[in-house]
Amino acid sequence: MSKKKIKKIRVQQGAAVKEKEKISILPWIIIAGAILLIIGIFVLSDFIGNYHHVRKFSFDYSTGELLDKKNDITYVAAPRGYEPVRISNKPYATDGDREYYQLGFLSESGKEQLISTSTLLATSHNDGLLLYYNPKELKLPDLAYFEADSVLVCDMNNNTLQEFDADESKIFLDAVNDDNNKCTTPVDPDSMFTLRLRSTKIRWMSYCVYLYVSGEDYYIIDDTENKMVLLPSNARKLFDEDLLKLFDN
Repeated sequence: MSKKKIKKIRVQQGAAVKEKEKISILPWIIIAGAILLIIGIFVLSDFIGNYHHVRKFSFDYSTGELLDKKNDITYVAAPRGYEPVRISNKPYATDGDREYYQLGFLSESGKEQLISTSTLLATSHNDGLLLYYNPKELKLPDLAYFEADSVLVCDMNNNTLQEFDADESKIFLDAVNDDNNKCTTPVDPDSMFTLRLRSTKIRWMSYCVYLYVSGEDYYIIDDTENKMVLLPSNARKLFDEDLLKLFDN
């Protein structure tokens, strides 16, 4: 056999070996590509799952109005008597200085529900306090419409000291809404408390009034409706003895 033929055979054998190597490596390349694809899908899905779009609002310091220009909604600060019960974990919008959150509540099944900001309310963190910003054209519920079925008696550090049940709440509200109990006498209170009225009708907010204790007299201050009420004896008896001792101190 000539040298030329031997060389040709060796070249052919070398090409066959390389082709065989390519074929043996190909499955590994496919497997590696599939792994990279799966990793990419997980990374992308995690990014999409954690992505949260924060809307851009602007705040008009001359009017105190919060502006959602994209949706043509103007928000105004609600009176301090309205307080959010729960807010979303992530901000809904920002004006560059403060973040604004959706309101929420826990359903009877324990699931968190969020309220649409375009039809109801938005809220802002402001120096650790929660404030409402409601659409300007929205009428907030008054005390009568609110129909509270529980009342939380809280100290000025927001610690809950007592809770009225539905029947006790009704006695309390009847006293507060009775025009015969209205008064205008200036009060120099010995102690002050916040009463947070809750309603299953409107789960996402508390309606707050303030209890001023002055000697033997208990006054309810409703800043939202700009009125003061002197509680009659039957309403005063709603407060438990431990709380009365605290009031006396």
